[in-house]
Amino acid sequence: MLRHIALTLLVAIAAPAGLAGEQDEQNRGQSVSDCNYRANERNLKGERRQAFVAGCVSRNLALDDDRRDRYRECHARAADRGLHDANRRQYIEDCVADRLQRRTVVMLGG
Repeated sequence: MLRHIALTLLVAIAAPAGLAGEQDEQNRGQSVSDCNYRANERNLKGERRQAFVAGCVSRNLALDDDRRDRYRECHARAADRGLHDANRRQYIEDCVADRLQRRTVVMLGG
């Protein structure tokens, strides 16, 4: 059991280490802090705490990557449509929040 937890922690620590840039380090640091806070709320100790924090951090980093990819995709769509200023900001916000698809369905009467 201890080996499994140690391996999980090693993977959780080593995987993000390959990412470049200070922003990624700040995101990881914030994620670790948030996950430790959640572990405190649940009164987790020892191996259970380590396993919880390692899993929590890896999930958070994966979500950050998905959101970053979503922003890139939405910025590209806005550029393809030739949107500028407030219209561009609103389109990107809706796109990232996935509200754009819901709005289209409502407008089509679905």
